[in-house]
Amino acid sequence: MPKRTLVTFLILLVTLTSCSSPSPSNTTSLETDSDEVIARRVLSDYFRLLSIGEYHQAASLYAGSYDWLINNNPSVSPTDHAGLFEYGCSFNGLQCLESRTIIQDQSITLDEFVFLVEFDAADGSLFVLGPCCGATETEQPPVSRFQFHVSKLADGSFGVADLPVYVP
Repeated sequence: MPKRTLVTFLILLVTLTSCSSPSPSNTTSLETDSDEVIARRVLSDYFRLLSIGEYHQAASLYAGSYDWLINNNPSVSPTDHAGLFEYGCSFNGLQCLESRTIIQDQSITLDEFVFLVEFDAADGSLFVLGPCCGATETEQPPVSRFQFHVSKLADGSFGVADLPVYVP
């Protein structure tokens, strides 16, 4: 009898253990974000950081040329990327606004994405860039979606290649 009880106990134990093991449909897998999702997040962070004046952190997400900022701010050191962004946003007409929507426009390559971005104006409305410099709306229609490029860098991170929207 004791042997039979032990066998019954072991069968019951194996049965209960197999019932409590997670089945494939109950397990959660750790999925990594796609490059497109990461690129979109970097672009969103870039605009958020610029909009709140965190220029040093925003500059760390920027992978484009600083030539325009350097040329427009000769009193700022060309190596002071945060300072260049601060001047660009505060004095040079860059619209350092929070993004409202970010839509993937296209993938140039597996490592380069183009997004269309809409922004919130200071009053919370949709930012719209109207005609410039005496042009009419017919000659220069208003624009509310702007194209931005984000690329994967050599170190595997992503960087934004474009400065914010410029308003003269």
